[in-house]
Amino acid sequence: MTGPGDIVLAMQHVITLELDLSTLRRAIGGGSYVRGADYARQQAVLHVTWDPQDTALRGTVRGQGGNVYQTAAFFSLADGRPAEFEMGECSCPLEFNCKHVVALVLSVLEPGSPGPARPQKPPAWSQSLDSLLDPGGTARRGTTPLAVELALTGGAGQPRRGGQAVAVPVRLMARLVRPGKNGGWVAGDLNWGRLDALGWSRDYSEQQVRLLRELYVLYQASGERGGYYGYHYGDDRSIEFSAIGSRQLWPLLDEAAAAGLQLVYPGKRGELAGYEEAEFCLDVTRGEAGGLNVVPVIRAGDGGPAVPAAFIGAEGHGVVCADRAQAAGTDPRNWRFRLARLARAVPPPLQRMALGGEPLAVPAAGTPRFRDWYYPRLRQAAVVISSDGSFTPPAIHGPDLVLQARYGSGHELDLTWEWAYQVGDSPLRAQLEAGGPDDGYRDLAAEQALLAGLDVPLDHHGLLGQAAGGPGAAVPALAPRTRLTGIDTMRFSTELLPLLAGHPGLIVEVSGEPADYREAGESLRIAVSTDEVAGDTDWFDLGVTITVEGRPVPFLDVFLALSRGETCLLLPDGAYFSLDKPELRALAGLIEEARALQDSPAGPLRISRYQAGFWDELAALGVVGHQAATWREQVQGLLSAGAIGSAASSPTTWGSARRSRRSQ
Repeated sequence: MTGPGDIVLAMQHVITLELDLSTLRRAIGGGSYVRGADYARQQAVLHVTWDPQDTALRGTVRGQGGNVYQTAAFFSLADGRPAEFEMGECSCPLEFNCKHVVALVLSVLEPGSPGPARPQKPPAWSQSLDSLLDPGGTARRGTTPLAVELALTGGAGQPRRGGQAVAVPVRLMARLVRPGKNGGWVAGDLNWGRLDALGWSRDYSEQQVRLLRELYVLYQASGERGGYYGYHYGDDRSIEFSAIGSRQLWPLLDEAAAAGLQLVYPGKRGELAGYEEAEFCLDVTRGEAGGLNVVPVIRAGDGGPAVPAAFIGAEGHGVVCADRAQAAGTDPRNWRFRLARLARAVPPPLQRMALGGEPLAVPAAGTPRFRDWYYPRLRQAAVVISSDGSFTPPAIHGPDLVLQARYGSGHELDLTWEWAYQVGDSPLRAQLEAGGPDDGYRDLAAEQALLAGLDVPLDHHGLLGQAAGGPGAAVPALAPRTRLTGIDTMRFSTELLPLLAGHPGLIVEVSGEPADYREAGESLRIAVSTDEVAGDTDWFDLGVTITVEGRPVPFLDVFLALSRGETCLLLPDGAYFSLDKPELRALAGLIEEARALQDSPAGPLRISRYQAGFWDELAALGVVGHQAATWREQVQGLLSAGAIGSAASSPTTWGSARRSRRSQ
């Protein structure tokens, strides 16, 4: 073995070293090596000492401008072989693997070693190809394999303070090991917190060390150790493998297996065969007196049930398990356990139930409620099986979208949407919003598909919520509750309700007494009449009557609806008619102008005996009712040829007044 005895310190502080020079050239090549060799020939190394504890050369080297740098070179020593260069440090600006390190090492070469001759520089084209084909350098393979030893700790009956046996949670611990001299694996001085030191050693595979670093980072990210931003560097001889919370653990284990990085049991129990794919199940079997037992099990790839010993990660993305026969009454530390990646995470409450080891007993009287109420919720958290066939899951039908339409008085209508399911013999309803913890029976994907298939104009009737996604949204967002009144109630009832009632997957439930909504515009009639005013021979009371289906409609209601720009007028009994009729709009215009000509526009509606032309237009719009005898005589006289001419010259005639108003 090359050691301190092979390195001779002379009176002139000259040291000779048997070195594998190729290791130095691989670590520090190119111009740094050439300039370092020049420094060695120029005797720029002023002082050299050997540090046996760190197997390192330490010295001072004179650089450019007379600057003196403190330099160190580290080596690995093995039996019967020359020393191998590992790395160098320097106080110069480069600090690492610089030309001063090369000068320090070359200055102590044993005379028989290859000298520090200037290497021949390869041609430029060769250097370019080398950089393209091997940009990061060839990964060091190493000669000593590494492994991760996994061991279970804790379990029932562990002695604690005061000598009392207290159950301790089972944990899966991991430590670094290497082959022992007498077989098996030993930890030696390996430490998770000092993996960087292994990276400089040529004894270990560079790829394996890198993978171990990544595994250590996943452990640190789980928050089990403190430190700056959750990271900790220190004396970690063992880490809790079962605390790793990232699902990246599994692809990392795949990569580790490909790199030859083994998972092993403690001692000489051999290698752990990677991990399996498994699922967490709740096995429902027959219990006492007609009841049921619910037992957590792990169903692995081979189909055989296994007992969980510990879950991996707080969310339970993996599990440590063992066969039932092995787990019965034995110390977990002696199990030949298996690792399994779970198809879906296991919630913490189910983890605690599984690790408790006791089945959940459901009495016979609670079986129907378990079947119809709890089973749909449990199936969202785990696969529910029945190994003895004693439990038959209930059939779940649905979803159906339900619209409840509740009619009130005065054309008020309350609309509510909800989902309907049938679980076994139990009908269930759920709110329109996304499912909560008690909605395990719901099929959210089917609900979204049903909403997307609603090909009806919901937006025209105010039934979409604010989160509708805008025009062209794939899935409409229904407003859970809507209140309609008046014309909106009529339009929903006559236009949209028939479309919804025939839509597949949609149930319409109507309560209350809806009005008999019907279009009655064909029965609309307008009648005008006059009555004498006591003591006045020039003015007469003007009567305007509107009837629909033979029932009178207050003209004031029509007049106000027209002024508000409404298109329909809905009557209390459900009859409605369009206001977009020429005769109604003309009537409203004539009456508005007639009021403007009165001395008191707010008083009763009246007509002057000089407004015979106005009466003629009114009569053309509808049916003329009774007329005062005096009015009839005067109108007939005014409408004769001579009277009309005379009336036309009067400044108070209807025609001149209308022309005057319309010219304003």
